[in-house]
Amino acid sequence: MNIFVIKLAYTNIINNSSAFCLFLIIFVGIYQLYIHIFNIKMENTNINWSTQSDQAIVESIGAYLKQKRLEINKTQAQLALESGLNRWTVTQIEKGEAISLVSLIQIMRALDVLHLLDIFSTKEKISPLLLAKLAKKKKQRARSPINKPIQSDSSW
Repeated sequence: MNIFVIKLAYTNIINNSSAFCLFLIIFVGIYQLYIHIFNIKMENTNINWSTQSDQAIVESIGAYLKQKRLEINKTQAQLALESGLNRWTVTQIEKGEAISLVSLIQIMRALDVLHLLDIFSTKEKISPLLLAKLAKKKKQRARSPINKPIQSDSSW
């Protein structure tokens, strides 16, 4: 029944062009407002880490790990068991207390968020001169094997 009423209202709006224009203007306005609010929320999530104290950063990391744990519906005890740590350690980081780097990695592995460490990967950079030298040494064409005389095992 509700679908019929909505369809009837939509048909009436379409048949009346001025009402349709008003409907379209209102719809676009609401959409723009939604985009504006969404962008404000997205802008507020950018944290200037360099202005944060060490304690504030540890608290942010703990809050993030707690949020991830709750998203996958795990208790602190389950996370501790999967990460091979004591439940107290999980509680400490979630409360904003410092823990060891190894413990943090174990928790991140159990939460399946190790991809966050990709930023720390290093790549060996080759200088342009060395790259040019290597390109010159690269094989340019194929050669047939050189025919060497076959040596036999006989002593003749």
